[in-house]
Amino acid sequence: MLKELFFTVQRSLPLMPRGGAIILTSSIAHHKGLEGHNIYAATKAALRSFARSWTTDLKERGIRVNCLSPGPVETPIIGKMGVAEGERNSFDMKVSSKIPIGRLGKPEEVAAAALFLASDDSSFISGIDLSVDGGMGQI
Repeated sequence: MLKELFFTVQRSLPLMPRGGAIILTSSIAHHKGLEGHNIYAATKAALRSFARSWTTDLKERGIRVNCLSPGPVETPIIGKMGVAEGERNSFDMKVSSKIPIGRLGKPEEVAAAALFLASDDSSFISGIDLSVDGGMGQI
């Protein structure tokens, strides 16, 4: 995954205009010690590191690089994690109890954060890790 990301960004840079934005999707797992998420967390931490490094590497071109770190979001991936359909409500309640806002995120909420980072409204923001996690990664 990391190699592919690196080469994708490398190949995209000649096409990017001055003032462009790169948004890397990480996860709150890169700064939380979540059981059973070792490899996943390590790869997401590497994405965060790319964002930091590329922020300084691309400053002369005016390209902003930011990282977006979602928490648990209502997507089909939960079913792919081995959560049976009949256990979904119980799973959602258990996870939601660890989120200060008290619920899973919605894909639209993560998309809105990405659109903000891509827009001129964030023209003075570079190198950040924006957690879209209902506060889960902050406690």
